[in-house]
Amino acid sequence: MDIVMMPGGDLHWIADEIGSKLVPSEQAGDACALGMPLFQQGEITNKIMYEIIEYDEDIGYPILSALPSIVQLSNIQSNDNIWMTVKLIDVEIKRTNNKKNSIIDRLTEVLFIQLLNSFIEKNNH
Repeated sequence: MDIVMMPGGDLHWIADEIGSKLVPSEQAGDACALGMPLFQQGEITNKIMYEIIEYDEDIGYPILSALPSIVQLSNIQSNDNIWMTVKLIDVEIKRTNNKKNSIIDRLTEVLFIQLLNSFIEKNNH
């Protein structure tokens, strides 16, 4: 599994190949949540999830400011705590049929901290 994080909250797009129509990531995530992925026909083998963490932008956050605009963590294994947290979020979304509730909010915060820790560990040089 790969996870891409945009700490600055920049608007972004997704496409399945170079030259394809750019689709807002939120739209692509919503389509996947409805079981109708935009970039795949037949058996679903990939999934897009997106979560938003909100914070007071008027307060300075040195850690967030120090991060690159795009953080990609690749090859996350199924026994990794990050993967397990993603699975918990997915189960909760399916259970409640809702992407917004206090459990998902807290799990998303945990996932964010796990991603920060992983990024720092892999880039500690």
